[in-house]
Formats: sequence, C-alpha cells, structure tokens
Amino acid sequence: MSVTLRGEPIPMPILDNPRHERFAQFIADGKSATKAYELAGYRSSRQNAQRLTTNDDVRARVAELQQQAAAKHEITRDRITQMLLKDWEAAHDNKQIGAARAASESLGRLHGLYIEKRQDDVTVRDISDQPMTADGWEKQYCGGAGTH
Repeated sequence: MSVTLRGEPIPMPILDNPRHERFAQFIADGKSATKAYELAGYRSSRQNAQRLTTNDDVRARVAELQQQAAAKHEITRDRITQMLLKDWEAAHDNKQIGAARAASESLGRLHGLYIEKRQDDVTVRDISDQPMTADGWEKQYCGGAGTH
C-alpha cells in the first residue's frame, strides 16, 4: 500500500495514534504482537494485539519500516560473501594463515558447508533416601570386584 511519485516511494507519515506507531515499530523490529502491544503501552491482551496487526494503517507502516531497515542495512548473503572473500585475499596476501583460514571457515558456514555437531553428556544418578550398602558401593565404584 505504498504510494509513489514518479517511481519514487513517498514516505508514509508516522501514525496519528502514538501507541499504534510504537506498536508498528516494535513489530517491524521483530517483536511478537503481544509483546509489541505491551511495550506500546497497552494492557496485555493477545486478542487485541492480533486485531491491531490487521489494521491497514498499522500494516502499511510496519511494511514501510521493514523496507527502510532493509534498505539501510542492505546485508545480504552475497554482500557478506564478498566481504569474506576480500578478508581472505588480504590475509592470504599478508601471509596470515590463521586469518585466511578463519575467513574460509566463515564462508563455508555461511553457505552451509559445515554441520555443527553437538554431544550432550548425560549422567543419570539413582537417588535414594536409603544409605548405600558396602556391597552396593563396591559394585558401583569398584566394578564389582570384591576385595574381601
């Protein structure tokens, strides 16, 4: 619902209702509707927050704010790739092997060539309100080898 003049977008003025404007800004910033509704100064209400997201003026304002943010930062995978390639070239030219390797690894991660593995060690403890017997202790901590 953006308006253009000679192909150029005409910026939408801020919303007349200050709470609606704050709500739109928080939504554009990635907050949930319920959280944005509270931060805008309203009492918590999931239904009212969802209803406000369907308001045409609020929706248009959110879209405009998101477009402005994207244009301002213009960070894309291609741009990051180019920056990392420049980093790699500079590091390589200066014989900084560690920095070149870090840039290469970052490129690989960016393009999904690495799979992160995580191993969680879980220890299960049997807790009882009864004291452990000498035989039970020996079995658990000495591998069951009797020393008597």
